[in-house]
Amino acid sequence: MLVRIKSILKFSKALLTIWLLLFHAAANAQTIGLPATDIPLADLSSFQKINGTGWHIAGNLIARRNEAGNLKSQPGQGILIYQPENKLPSELLSNVIHGDIDLEMDFLLSKGAAFEIVFQNKYPVKIQDSWLKKEGPAHKAPGLWQHIAIHFRAAKFDASGKKISDARFERILLNGQPVQLPKLSSTQSVDAAFAIKGSDKAFAIKKLQYKTYANNRISVSGMTFKVYPGLHKNPDTLASLKPRRTGSTDTISHRVGDRKSQLVIDGTIDIPAEGTYLFKLTAGGGAWLFIDGKLVISNRGSRDFEKAFYNEAALKKGKFPFRIVYSNSDECLVLHYEGPQIPWQSLTTPASVRLSERFDPLEYQVSSKPAMQRGFMMHQNKVNPYVAAIALPARIAEKPVPGNNYAFDLRKYNLLAAWHGKFIDVSNMWTERGEKQLEIPLGAKMEFSGKPLVAILANANDTWPDSVATTDGVYADRGYRLDKAGIPAYFYTLKGNKVQDVLTNLPGNDGLARKLTISNSSSKLYVLLAEGTKIEQLESGSYAIDDKNYYLEKLSCGDIKPLVRKDKNVEQLILELPKTDQSVQISYQIVW
Repeated sequence: MLVRIKSILKFSKALLTIWLLLFHAAANAQTIGLPATDIPLADLSSFQKINGTGWHIAGNLIARRNEAGNLKSQPGQGILIYQPENKLPSELLSNVIHGDIDLEMDFLLSKGAAFEIVFQNKYPVKIQDSWLKKEGPAHKAPGLWQHIAIHFRAAKFDASGKKISDARFERILLNGQPVQLPKLSSTQSVDAAFAIKGSDKAFAIKKLQYKTYANNRISVSGMTFKVYPGLHKNPDTLASLKPRRTGSTDTISHRVGDRKSQLVIDGTIDIPAEGTYLFKLTAGGGAWLFIDGKLVISNRGSRDFEKAFYNEAALKKGKFPFRIVYSNSDECLVLHYEGPQIPWQSLTTPASVRLSERFDPLEYQVSSKPAMQRGFMMHQNKVNPYVAAIALPARIAEKPVPGNNYAFDLRKYNLLAAWHGKFIDVSNMWTERGEKQLEIPLGAKMEFSGKPLVAILANANDTWPDSVATTDGVYADRGYRLDKAGIPAYFYTLKGNKVQDVLTNLPGNDGLARKLTISNSSSKLYVLLAEGTKIEQLESGSYAIDDKNYYLEKLSCGDIKPLVRKDKNVEQLILELPKTDQSVQISYQIVW
């Protein structure tokens, strides 16, 4: 499966290595958790103070990406709009008084817009339109929804009031990518509300939500252990066995027991607050956690020490007996939890983690020529083993710069994902076998549906297939060829309909140009141009796809009329091709 890596691959220099390590740390951070608290945006009552003007609530909006400050709102609820009435800044102060806080939101910028989120009256995070700029490869185009997650940790003080740690931003993710953390002053701060500060151009916010944290933590005490010979799939089996050794412990770790043995730890667990707790368990062998005699979480006997199992439990405040049973096959027992105003914490020691084989980050560096790397890639949270990753470098002022990249499915022959900037990290392609040998995009990956591009339907309302509608699930006469510049052209045949698909960089490096050539078109042949939760046609004739996730622009398809239709829970932009012996040319641009 693994093709020979060419000589252009080399280990990154120190700065690049650090960046890649931060990238993977962010990518591997907790992504599952307890629900956050939503800030309602039915009106402005969720905010305690408005300093200035320009704030209102809307139900939808449109922003022309090429016009500075352009944003038009439409009546409704759910979106916070800032449209400045003058050049003076305007501030909206929330009702959320916080110390430690995780704050997330979707935001949309008009061209050239910027705003700040200010924590505790003194710690700002600036968000600005940096699309296609060197410092902003994760940014999307103006007029598209983006996402930011900010993890702020307030200054800490001891019992006497002496500061023991400064305020800091623990992590900031923009469209899933880590960004440089702002430098904070060391001046003393107190719990206060966060504020949103607008400037001279319009922007919008939706899905505003947060989690605040206190100092409560689960604690354990009075722990004893027993080690039983052998590995047992059912913890009840231990009742009839005699332990090989016993003792007391002050830590929870697989190291308390022995390999190829069954470990049981009993003790008292102190739950600091009543509410819902989320537990996460990874273990190399069967593992169970019981609290007050009730099973809270297990890994169903799995030996995959990289696979996490989650379970919620409604717990009452107080002290209760607990038991952990671990069948030590592969020396790994890791137990985390999240609770009411408690961020993710570990009940097990760091020494109880078994680290997988890891390679230093290895960027596939691209200079002036396109590059292709076949391999496995994650798509819609599943491993796709039929992926070709393509890098299309750009030239600005005659100098090669990181351009655009995309992932293509060589089974369904359609676009899977696209991202700006750096290409892929290939270090995981040497990890074990099969699904873990991933090529990882080094940018803010935007995913597409991955459904087949063409299909033969009974009518325009027929459901679009998830896979290629042939006996063996693949196209005939399929493959790709590279032109002199190294650009791949994909070709295949579906029941006599011949398709050629070519993707290239746009001259301004703002997206991809796609050109389709379809010949011997039969009746009832349809083309799926785009799919998403919502598709809107804009004043310019372009389309905003998947609730303003990306633009489909400059669609050229002759006399064929595009159709926006409903298919189950999504909207689709499709073309019904006429029956003809002539080749049909379709072209459009994907901008994000």
